[in-house]
Amino acid sequence: MFHALVRYAAPIIPFTAEEVWQARYPSEDGSVHMLTWPEIDANWRDEALGERWAAIRSSRDQVTQAIEPLRREKVVRSSLEADVRMANVPAGVDFAEMCIVASVTEDGSLATPAVTPTSKHKCGRCWRHLPEVTVDGALCDRCEDILA
Repeated sequence: MFHALVRYAAPIIPFTAEEVWQARYPSEDGSVHMLTWPEIDANWRDEALGERWAAIRSSRDQVTQAIEPLRREKVVRSSLEADVRMANVPAGVDFAEMCIVASVTEDGSLATPAVTPTSKHKCGRCWRHLPEVTVDGALCDRCEDILA
């Protein structure tokens, strides 16, 4: 795990990665930047999981494309202010959080996602627009739990 993480970090934070590598292996002459990428065990691959996440990313792209015209027109200032209705909401994930929107509701009659400005209030900590926030700036249940 250490070898993989340091190698993956090296192009992004080169000095830190080199410092971490040298702290762990000070006697070795090599640099983390001269190492090859680690091989991933073929048994770790899950084709069904890969297909599921490809479908989720595709659905998220559709939502993003539906929000952009409203952002350009200043109907919503950010995606967090958008309520989305769409067909086939991916199950088993918090799709509203993945799309960075206020809410996602399933509506099988739609061919493409429909976006409207949310009427929910904004949490003062996480900035999400949620039903439990009674006034702008109040905290949502999750943020209250975290701060407690």
